[in-house]
Amino acid sequence: MVVFVPAVDRKGLIFYFEVALLGVVLRAKFPTQREILSGGMSFNLAKLRANIDTDACVKLAITAQKAEMFSDMVFIVKELGNLAVREKRDLTSNERSLIATAFKNIVGQQRASRRVVWCENREDVSVAYKQHIQDEMTSFCNDSISFFSSMKRHQTSMESSVFFTKMLADFYRYLAEISMEENLPDFEEKRANALELYSQAKALSEGKLHKAHPLWLGVALNVAVCYYELMKDRKQACKVAKNAFNEAIFRLDSLDELFYKDSTLLMQLIRDNLTAWTAEQ
Repeated sequence: MVVFVPAVDRKGLIFYFEVALLGVVLRAKFPTQREILSGGMSFNLAKLRANIDTDACVKLAITAQKAEMFSDMVFIVKELGNLAVREKRDLTSNERSLIATAFKNIVGQQRASRRVVWCENREDVSVAYKQHIQDEMTSFCNDSISFFSSMKRHQTSMESSVFFTKMLADFYRYLAEISMEENLPDFEEKRANALELYSQAKALSEGKLHKAHPLWLGVALNVAVCYYELMKDRKQACKVAKNAFNEAIFRLDSLDELFYKDSTLLMQLIRDNLTAWTAEQ
């Protein structure tokens, strides 16, 4: 490999190689995002596994969230899930929320990055870089699906089952978005997986969750988005969104105050989508 060295004096040349060496050291010390998500963190949590307990794991996840270190947070909440499996218990609402925050922040950033590059018309750097981002996102989604599937098998409560079924549906939907935009042959399969899992989540919670519960509203919101974006069925998307919003409004007064903030935020998102979709008529 030929390395270009700019024309500089001796002092500048020494500085140049010091910076290059520092880059090599940092690269060796701090892993890439893919390495982090597969278990190679910059701090060695693996050595703590023998002693770390659930409370410590939750505190560490919250700290990573506050610091916006979401790659670290994904690794931590995976360990939190593994602890729950070993303890043969269901995850709490707070623990599920931490899992959703970690995974959704990573994939949200990846989806946003992919859209930015995908909109570029240049065919030299953009196409190659888009493929890089797309590969990273696909790898993360598949890894996430594997984790959610494993966790779902070990959950017994209705809410935990609905939560992981919805997360599976969401991540299949993200993969279907890529397949649709790239005209890949597995689009129909990914879309069918997402719709089937959303249907399962709805069936699991039907008559058991409050109609204004954030988990119920989250399922309804994403089902509507799935119909609109992947099925290209605006009418059905509006129907699902409208029914969910009206049912939630009617029962909002009887909702536990603990869920009120999250529910009203989801209702706002449903209403915003409904407004945008009906305006297209």
